Amino acid sequence: MYIGDNSDKNPPNNSVASFSGSSSDLSWSFLTSLSWLPDVDATIEYNPSAIINGVLFSYNTSLPIYHCPSDHSTLANTNQLRWRTYNLSLSINGATELAPSDFASAPIYQWKHAQDIRTPVSVFFFIDENENTIEDSNFGCPAIGSWDDGYWWDMPTDRHNRAANLSFADGHAEHWKWRVPKVAVAVNQMVASGEWPDYRRVQQAMDQQP
Repeated sequence: MYIGDNSDKNPPNNSVASFSGSSSDLSWSFLTSLSWLPDVDATIEYNPSAIINGVLFSYNTSLPIYHCPSDHSTLANTNQLRWRTYNLSLSINGATELAPSDFASAPIYQWKHAQDIRTPVSVFFFIDENENTIEDSNFGCPAIGSWDDGYWWDMPTDRHNRAANLSFADGHAEHWKWRVPKVAVAVNQMVASGEWPDYRRVQQAMDQQP
């Protein structure tokens, strides 16, 4: 519905966390503009204002649909459940121009319009993200062969019996079973040897290869 009302444009995905330094000494900055969700960190989103102010909320005004019932993670320093569980793929109208130092050398597709997606049946929009990596509004992953290939920028969840749910550009949804558990312990975490098939599967579903 959003695409139909906006000249075939995909919803913008412009809240980006930019980091520099080693994984043990990161310097963070957050860059935001009009977005499907103008939020910088799901762990400190103490009210649903970011969801309500996003461009998709008028089409999906039921707050519970943004949160998976199986996600029991809480807001920082509280016992309150978080407001959201899902993130939009960085490839779907993500704003790499907001963080050129991070992404300039990575060949990431940025589909501004729905018609630009060659194979909508195989390209995901939303993914159930790991509760230990979800911060900004997008789910990012390096392109195959890029400078950061081999690292999880963000990690999918495995809370569904070692599986996650994804929705695709053509409107269907899939339940993906992972070969190994998804344990996030650090930002920009190296891909473990046993999870390369899972990692490649996510990359290919973002279709970031030229």
